[in-house]
Amino acid sequence: TEDGTCASARLALTGVDRGPVPVPEAGELAGQHPTDTLLDRVAHAAYRRARPVKNAWGYAVNYRVKMTRPYAARGAK
Repeated sequence: TEDGTCASARLALTGVDRGPVPVPEAGELAGQHPTDTLLDRVAHAAYRRARPVKNAWGYAVNYRVKMTRPYAARGAK
């Protein structure tokens, strides 16, 4: 919104499980100013849900899990 509060928020991860993985904690941002603390909480929740499967394409499994946190925080801003 104009005052910097988040009107609504949804987050889903891809590339870290067999299908999209919703991160319901992103909804905590709704009605709030997105502080570093809130963004860290959402990013940590995303990290906990990342369960990549091995496949023949893309980045290594460990890399995908490691990058879940910074990508989730960036996406939630």
